[in-house]
Amino acid sequence: MQVLPIVIDVVLGLAEFVVIDRALREWLGTKNWILTMLAACVPAIPALGGALALVGAIAILEWRWWLAGGLFVGGTVALALSAGIDSLWNPAALF
Repeated sequence: MQVLPIVIDVVLGLAEFVVIDRALREWLGTKNWILTMLAACVPAIPALGGALALVGAIAILEWRWWLAGGLFVGGTVALALSAGIDSLWNPAALF
């Protein structure tokens, strides 16, 4: 078990959760606990969570594309390089 990929996954997952939760609430125009649960489940698959967080950060939070891309795409690439490509769709590959 490696520590660096787990730390990257946790930090990236928390950032993705916050951005995805805010984006879903804005896109759907509601504050429902089901959206929070959905936003908590999406970052479990880093490739999907990174893509959705990238779009949400640029569209809703109005981040610059290079900032959002650096965080979410760069974080996903760092996870793939440190834990292997399998970790992008299989969270169990981190262990």
